Amino acid sequence: MRVYLTVILGCFAMQVFAQHKLVKTTHKTNTNQMEIVSTLSNTAYLDFSTTKNTPAKVLQLRKLAANYNIKNLTEYNEIDPSSYLVRFNVEDNLLEVTYNQHGDIISSYELYKNVKLPNQLTEELNDKYPGWSINQTKLEYEYKGKDDVEKTYIIKVTHNNKRKLVKFNVTDSKHKNYLAIN
Repeated sequence: MRVYLTVILGCFAMQVFAQHKLVKTTHKTNTNQMEIVSTLSNTAYLDFSTTKNTPAKVLQLRKLAANYNIKNLTEYNEIDPSSYLVRFNVEDNLLEVTYNQHGDIISSYELYKNVKLPNQLTEELNDKYPGWSINQTKLEYEYKGKDDVEKTYIIKVTHNNKRKLVKFNVTDSKHKNYLAIN
């Protein structure tokens, strides 16, 4: 059975997929007053994919996903070993988070637009592309468990009439945190 559910939280829109049935609902809440109570697994999701350079809006949306309680869904069935794909659409940002039947995050794909770049990455861009302007930034996360996290900055730079799309993977290196991939 596939379940599809759209939930709106303030300015947040969500869609939930479980197996084969289509359901839509609306729920509103004030996300600024949200209490942070994550499951142990979801705390690991936050810990293993968050660094000191993680932009504030990314942290806020990831906390929203970590605290999302699938057990409040009318379609939820604890006995059924289904997984639930929840899409959080917030302004221009997208989180697609897969939860197991216990509400633990199994995986996520996240795309954040117009994020503030870490200082080290901005300096690296300025060194590599002197005189170029940063026009657009995106941060892409893929979480597939605590040992499989991929973070990529996608940056559009321009100079006169020239445009380039530059990608950097975030690494765990102590000396160089960003690795150009194009």
